[in-house]
Amino acid sequence: MIVHFIRHAQAIKRSSTVPDELRYLSCRGRKRFRKVSCSLHKQKIDPDYIFASTKTRAVQTADILAETLGFQGEVIVTPLLNDFSLQSLNDLLQQYPSAEEFAIVGHDPDFSSAVRQLLNLSSCTVTKGCVVTLNIITDQQTLKADMTSLITGGAKTVCNPHKAIAWLQKDHKNMQEGEPKCLIP
Repeated sequence: MIVHFIRHAQAIKRSSTVPDELRYLSCRGRKRFRKVSCSLHKQKIDPDYIFASTKTRAVQTADILAETLGFQGEVIVTPLLNDFSLQSLNDLLQQYPSAEEFAIVGHDPDFSSAVRQLLNLSSCTVTKGCVVTLNIITDQQTLKADMTSLITGGAKTVCNPHKAIAWLQKDHKNMQEGEPKCLIP
């Protein structure tokens, strides 16, 4: 099962006037995620389902993805992605057993934690608008995964699994201004 973990694109800043669940994508977030979606389209991804959390910014990100891919189905909005965990992923896998490929749009720190656990990493950061594509291996008791590829929030594609994992393990918050954020040569 191929699962594309997509952290929602950049949203408006937190404020006292807009509740968190209603925060929507910023202009920059929409523009950047359209580029990310185009990269996914070039890779010819073909999800059976696109899922999004109930938060506005995740639904908008999923809608951009669906439109860019020419997705024929409906985006499935589910509270399972609001507080995502490996149990949430397992629930989706059990609810849609015939699916071969999913795209799920959600939030951090949930996605970073899930990807870290699936890949057995010591640290992991899924940045805004980033797509982490994993091949999920499941048996009755456990979920594991192999890294397939990564697309950064800036739409740079990392197809080498080792470089993609290294990118996920970088401390993106503490990088100096102007320092390259991608490991692609």
